Amino acid sequence: MTRLIMLRHGETEWNAANNRFCGHSDIPLSETGRRQAEAAADWLKDIHVDHIYASTLQRAVETAAFIAHRHQLPVKQEQDLQEINYGRWEGLTQPEIEQQYPHSWSGWFRQPEDFPAGEVGENALQLYNRYEQCIHALCARHSGEHIVIVSHSAAIRIFLTGVLQMPLRAYRKLVLHNTGVCVLETAPEGVLKLLQFNGKPHAL
Repeated sequence: MTRLIMLRHGETEWNAANNRFCGHSDIPLSETGRRQAEAAADWLKDIHVDHIYASTLQRAVETAAFIAHRHQLPVKQEQDLQEINYGRWEGLTQPEIEQQYPHSWSGWFRQPEDFPAGEVGENALQLYNRYEQCIHALCARHSGEHIVIVSHSAAIRIFLTGVLQMPLRAYRKLVLHNTGVCVLETAPEGVLKLLQFNGKPHAL
């Protein structure tokens, strides 16, 4: 049985500024985000961890580094754990996107598996496929171990909607706060089971 402790990175300035879409833009943690990451590391310090993985984007790597320091483990980076590519929407808020890109936003909102985000980014199915393949590879590589994965809001939520066999557009109904923790385990038949969603270490 492999356990995945998956969490969203700490807050960035773009998250705090009316939730600007970060996507592949390499935005660092804010001071608040660093405090959240430290709180998450404190919360996880007594949990057994064998490996720590992060997206290659610095906000995820920075968050993972706080956890790695407590466990004296390296942070291993995986590009496929990155946030969805939001294309031309990156740096914009949702109201700005709706005003400037009404057609592409409407398509993404109705059928994100068919319409690329930001006109030139990824669609939700492309994100799910690369993410699922990465998680499957990590579970096979570290069978029976405990893995911390630091990633991103939409990426984690879209992945979980797929795990739960929900329509991918339902990811919007899942709220994942900065440093919110999700816990999954592999069942004997290899199926992932969700044990916890959006645990809030920074609130403790």
